[in-house]
Amino acid sequence: MSDRNEEKELKMTLQAYRNMDRNIWIRFIGESINGIAMMMLMPFFALYMSDKVDHFWQVGVVMAMGPIAGVLGSLIGGKLADQYGRKPIMIVSMVGNGLVMLGFIFFDGFYPFLLISSFFGLFNSLFHPAASAMVADVTDEEGRTEAYGLLRMGHNIGAAIGPLLGASIVFLSKTVIFIIAASSVFVYSLFLALLLSETLPKSERKKDTKEMDEVEKLPSIFTVLVKDKILLFYIITGIVISMGFSQTEGMLPLHFDQQLPALSDAQNPYPYLMAFNGALVVFFQFAISRWASKRKLGKVMLYGSVLFGFGLLAVGWLPIFFTKLHFSYWSILLVLIIIYGIYTLGEMLLSPVQMTFVANIAPEHLRGTYMGAASLQWIVGSAFGPIFAGFLLDEHLGQVLFTVLGIGCFVAGIIYLSLDKWVTEAKEKNQTLHVKKEDEEQRIEVQKYMGNENQYEDFKEIINYEQVKKVKEILSDIDWENPKVSMVRPPDYRFGFQYKDPNIEAKAVLYKLWISPNKEKVELVIDAESKYAQLDKENSAVLYEMITGEKLSDLKC
Repeated sequence: MSDRNEEKELKMTLQAYRNMDRNIWIRFIGESINGIAMMMLMPFFALYMSDKVDHFWQVGVVMAMGPIAGVLGSLIGGKLADQYGRKPIMIVSMVGNGLVMLGFIFFDGFYPFLLISSFFGLFNSLFHPAASAMVADVTDEEGRTEAYGLLRMGHNIGAAIGPLLGASIVFLSKTVIFIIAASSVFVYSLFLALLLSETLPKSERKKDTKEMDEVEKLPSIFTVLVKDKILLFYIITGIVISMGFSQTEGMLPLHFDQQLPALSDAQNPYPYLMAFNGALVVFFQFAISRWASKRKLGKVMLYGSVLFGFGLLAVGWLPIFFTKLHFSYWSILLVLIIIYGIYTLGEMLLSPVQMTFVANIAPEHLRGTYMGAASLQWIVGSAFGPIFAGFLLDEHLGQVLFTVLGIGCFVAGIIYLSLDKWVTEAKEKNQTLHVKKEDEEQRIEVQKYMGNENQYEDFKEIINYEQVKKVKEILSDIDWENPKVSMVRPPDYRFGFQYKDPNIEAKAVLYKLWISPNKEKVELVIDAESKYAQLDKENSAVLYEMITGEKLSDLKC
C-alpha cells in the first residue's frame, strides 16, 4: 500500500511539474544560473568588507544601505509593474544590478561601498514585486505554493554550488568573482528579454500614453496598507523573520569568526552550511511545498517560524560550548550541519507559503502593489538586522542577537496563525479582505438638462455610501440591450461615478436618463458602450428618487 501511495505521489509531483507555466520554468533556469554566481560572492562578502573597514558596525551599515535604498524601489516597483508590465521592470532591475556589481571591482572603502550598496538595493527591490506578481498571474491558489517553492529551489541550486566554487576563488581574486556575478546578471537579463512572456492581466494594460491618462490611477502602497490591516500586520510580523534571514545570509560568518577563534578563515563553517542549506532546498523544497499547499497556511507558517527560530538560537549559543569543550573541527561542522538542517526545514516551510499568503489576499489589479508592500518586511528587516548585529558583535554579544531573534520568530509564528484565521473567517463571512476597485468609496455626480441643446448644470452630488451602493446594484442588475438608439430629445439627467479619494481617478461611464412620456418609467443609455435599457416601474421609481431626490410619481401631478 505504501509503495502504491508513493508511486501515486510521484506521479502527482511530475504532473505538477509539467503543469507549471512556461514563465515559471524560464525563471527557474535563470534563478539557478544567477544564484550560482551570486552565492559565490555573498558568503564571503561580510568577511571581505570587514578587512576593508575599521569596525563591524560599518559592515552592518554597508549591508543595511541596500535595503534602505530599496524602500524607494519597493514603493514604486510594484506600482510600476501594475502599470507597465512585469517583464520590463524585471529586465531594468537585472541590468542595473549587473552594472552595480561591476562597481565593486573599481572601488574600495567604507563610503564607496555605501554608495554601491545603495544602488544595488534600489535595483534589486524593483525586481521582486514584479517577479512575484508574475507568478501570481499564471498560477491559481492551489498551485502558487508549489510555484514559489520551485523558484526557491532554483535559487538554492546556486546556494548549494556557489559557496563551494567561491571558496576556491575568493582568496585568489575578488575581481573574478565580481565579474562572474555581473556577467550572470546580464545573461539573466537577456534570458528574460528573449524568452519571458508578459503576464500583466490584459484589462490592466495601458496601450498608449493617451489611454494611460484616462484609466484608473492605482492606489499607493500606503493607501493599501491603511485599508488592508491584514497585510499591514503581516508585514510588521515578517520584519522579525527578515532580521533573522539577514544574519544567516550575511553576519553569521562574523559571529563564527568571533566565537570560534581557533578556526582559520578557510575553516569558517559558514560557506559549507550555506551549501548544505542550498542542497536541502534543491532536493526537498518542491515536495515540502506540495505538502504545505494542502495544509492551512497559518499552521505551516507557525511550524516554519518555530523551526527557524530554534535554528537561530542554536547557532547563536553552540559556538560557546564548542570552544569550552574543545570540539574538533569536524565535530563542530557535523553538529552545525544538523542544526542548519532544522533551520532549513523551517525556511522551506516558511518562505513559499509567505508569498502564497500575500498572493491570495491580493486583488488581481493590485498584485504588483501588494508584492511591493510585502517586500517592505524584507527591506526593513534587512536594513535594521545588520546594523543591530554590527553593534552587538562589536561588543561580542552575538548570543544576545540570536536569542532576541529566535524568540521573536516564535512570537511571529503565533501571529501568522492568527492572521490566517482572520482571513479564513473573513472569507466565510464574504467580507472584503483588500482594496478593490469597485469597493473604493465613490460619489455620484448628477447634472440636469436646462432646456437648451447640450446645456446642463450641476444638479446634485450623492455621497451617502448606502445610496451609492443601491444605485450601483440597480445598474448591475439591468439586462442591457445593444440596439442603435436615437432618442428624439436630450436626456433629462445624466450622471456618473467618481472616486472620493482625489488620488484615484477613473475613466467615467456617463449614464443618460430619460423620463418616459407616461412618467412611469425611466430609460437609460450609455453612449460609449452602445447600451440601452428601460427599467420596470419599481426600479425606475427607486433610481429616479436616488438620482434626483424627488418621487417619479409626483411628476404626474
